Amino acid sequence: MRPAGSRPPRVGQTATDSQPAAVRSGKAPWGASALCPPVRATRIRSWKDDSSGLPTHGLHAMALDPEQPNRVYVWVVGHGLLTRDAPGERWQQLAPASSLGDVRALAVHPLDHEKLYAATATGVWVSSDGGRRWEQPADGLRKSAAGLAIVPGAPEVVLAATEDGIFVGDITGRRWRLSGAAPQWWGPLVELIAEPATRSVIALSHEGMVAHRGLDGGDWRSLSEALSSRRAARQE
Repeated sequence: MRPAGSRPPRVGQTATDSQPAAVRSGKAPWGASALCPPVRATRIRSWKDDSSGLPTHGLHAMALDPEQPNRVYVWVVGHGLLTRDAPGERWQQLAPASSLGDVRALAVHPLDHEKLYAATATGVWVSSDGGRRWEQPADGLRKSAAGLAIVPGAPEVVLAATEDGIFVGDITGRRWRLSGAAPQWWGPLVELIAEPATRSVIALSHEGMVAHRGLDGGDWRSLSEALSSRRAARQE
C-alpha cells in the first residue's frame, strides 16, 4: 500500500528519498504504489484520429501484424476483436465479445501472423486462425494478465505480465514459468515491451512509471536512472 499522504511522482518529476531511484524486486500486491521515478516524457504535439468506423471508442487493446504493419487488431468493449488491413478500410469483426471477456492486451506472432495471443482477466488465450477462434490451453497460464510481449529475435518466447510478476512461456501457450516476483511498484500495466538490442523488457504502469530489467531476470530499474548512468559513462 502507498504510505499515507504520499502520491506517485508525475511524469518528469524527480524522485525523492521516499521514492528511491533504484527499483528492487520484491513481492507486492497488484496495484501497489509505484516507487520508481518516471522518465521525462517527450511530448507529441499532434495526433490524428484513426478510429473512424469503430462501433465505439471503448478500445481496450491493440496490436499490429509485424509482417503487414497496416493490419491492425483491436479489442473493443462489447464488440470483440476487430481488424482492418489499411487505414480507411472497413473494420471486420473476427470474434465476438463473448469469446474472451475482458481483454487487456493483444500480440501477434512475428513469424506466424495467424497466431494471436490475448491477455485477459482469466489468463492468456491463443488463436491459431488469425483471431477467429480462441482457446485457453489446459496447462496454460490462468492468472489475470495485463501485458503481453513476444521477444524479437527469439520468437519462441512469449512474455506475460500478471499480478505475481512476469511469466515466460512458449508459443503454444502451454508451458509457463515465473521470471522474478513483482516489484513493489507493480500495478495495472499500460504496456509491456521486449527490447532485443539490450536484451531487456520494459514495463509501463498506468501511473506513468517506466522501468526495465533483463530478459533473463534481475532487479527492475527505472528507465530514467539507466539513461542517466549511460550519459555519465559517456562523459568519463
